[in-house]
Amino acid sequence: MALWIHPNQAQSHEMPASSNEPFDATDPDRAAEFRLAVAGFIKNLICARENSGSAPLPTATTTPWFPDQKRSMASCRVLLNQARTQFSSLQNRFCGYLDSEPYFDSSETPSSLAEVFFHTRNLLLDFTTTSALDAAIAKSDNSSTISWDQVARWEHLPRLRFLLDRLPISRTSLVRQSAYPTFRMDPSFRCVENGTSFSSLSPSGKKLLLAMSGRCSISFHALWDHVWGPQKVLSEDAIRSLVKRLNKQFQQEDFPWRLSTSGQTLSWIPHA
Repeated sequence: MALWIHPNQAQSHEMPASSNEPFDATDPDRAAEFRLAVAGFIKNLICARENSGSAPLPTATTTPWFPDQKRSMASCRVLLNQARTQFSSLQNRFCGYLDSEPYFDSSETPSSLAEVFFHTRNLLLDFTTTSALDAAIAKSDNSSTISWDQVARWEHLPRLRFLLDRLPISRTSLVRQSAYPTFRMDPSFRCVENGTSFSSLSPSGKKLLLAMSGRCSISFHALWDHVWGPQKVLSEDAIRSLVKRLNKQFQQEDFPWRLSTSGQTLSWIPHA
């Protein structure tokens, strides 16, 4: 029997309304999408706290969130703004399942899934508004001390990490989520979503990112025809090498997306 989690119709006026699409918890792609969204948001919260100079969380609590041991060195302010963007996206996609007590129409409901929603919903003091994040961002802007216990209930992290790891993650889910790109470049080569600057990139790198601005994917042939011209200024190997350099900068900036090449197609995929 399929498991459905029905959204509560009451929405906070401070957050965008959800699509009210029923959440089929037996759909591995949908569950994986939820896992990626929650993990990305929490990683930025953890790094923001660590990079603020405040007392860090216990190592045993944070280490499981960074299996590759790579943590963002971006400023607290940048990370909080990224977390706010991710939070809004999370609310927009899953708000109906998170901001109220979900009910289930099957006795087969796995307790782990019910717990995932419980701990995610209760991680922030109020999951229906960005007020806690907004207050932390304002304090960061003013170089004031942030009261991190007023931002999140950090005691939920260990159990939440354990439960998220029980949800599926697959290449299929990454491709599906890439249909919702969050990357747009302004004329000054700054990411509209989080302010990351790419003005120091090479001319070829700038052209490639401008071509990918607002797109899910683009073929190499389109790049050659519409970006570099029919002369094919960059070979396939050169494009792939350029993508590797761009992804390295994305990682340094803790950017939530990566570029992926499959065949002769360049696509955005979320960074888990």
